[in-house]
Amino acid sequence: MKNRIKNKAELESVNKNINKFAFDVDGTLVDDHFKLNKGVYAFIYEMLLKEKCQFMICTGSSYNKASKVVSMIKDEIVQNYKNGVEVAKQFQPSIACYGGSVIVKNNRIVRDKRIERVDFDKIEKIVNQIDEKAIILLNKEDGMHYIEPKMISKDNLKIKFLQLLQATKGEGGFNTIGESAEDYYKLIDNNEIGSLEILSLSSSKNKAITKALSESIADLTISAGTTIQVSNGSKLEAIKTCLGENVKKVLYVGDGYNDIPAMQEAGISFALGKKVKVLESADFAVENFENITVAFVDSDYKFITYKSEVVLNEAKEAEEKKRAKKENSTIKNAISKVKGSFSSKKQEEREM
Repeated sequence: MKNRIKNKAELESVNKNINKFAFDVDGTLVDDHFKLNKGVYAFIYEMLLKEKCQFMICTGSSYNKASKVVSMIKDEIVQNYKNGVEVAKQFQPSIACYGGSVIVKNNRIVRDKRIERVDFDKIEKIVNQIDEKAIILLNKEDGMHYIEPKMISKDNLKIKFLQLLQATKGEGGFNTIGESAEDYYKLIDNNEIGSLEILSLSSSKNKAITKALSESIADLTISAGTTIQVSNGSKLEAIKTCLGENVKKVLYVGDGYNDIPAMQEAGISFALGKKVKVLESADFAVENFENITVAFVDSDYKFITYKSEVVLNEAKEAEEKKRAKKENSTIKNAISKVKGSFSSKKQEEREM
């Protein structure tokens, strides 16, 4: 953890200055089944009761998906509070989608900078040079589009997508299979693509692609993670556009690698999920929004530091188990190959 906030007095001081709230969507406001995460609507309700608060939603996905989440939060507030109808009307957040390439403020588009053909052609060339099996997904309003690669079976590819991208029931997910190259480029030429996600099934090639794109493609945000996210904007830039340059008045909540820059500059930040690097980049790691309420509304420093330690340790243990399992699998495969080679050699000797 960054440990910018070192005691209860500092936590109280920071909390008093916060009047702006920005949230990631997938894994933060909603879970993998497109259900609101625990404590979300209650926390936002509490913040709506504060005077002159501003809200923002920052997502790497579409405006349509973000709007659905806003409606879900309003519905829960209406159903659970006597003054819910009146309070819910106040929840009119700015929305930054596709990682900040498109920004809507006060129901008006204030930025629309999608992926251009010239940039896409450069990206495609670099990706194919490093890993010809890598998938480039086009992030469009109705979901992800991609050309099915011949080298990877459709079933294995679908399973990998579900594992790595955690497709939700709330949006189409991967709704284009076997699309022709002509249609693929047409989506870009028609200015329909807000961002890209690049998926390499090799972690080493994934890192190499990230490095090459960062060094070669100017003016685009390249965010490394399970998938490589590429957009013509960033969540931090979007926050400054909608909520003002003074991000020290912002409380930010996220769970992804592309949330890290905003976490590090916000007045106070909370991280959810199980990505160790992300959890360590925020002020506090939490299980849900109920934890955030205790930390922000009650300024319970003792609780939130304890909770952060527990969440971070659990994430580290899970990561270590995953690494050990992968190493064990690699060793077993190597032994199996050696045994297979030895067995084949003995068979050849017998046949001679």
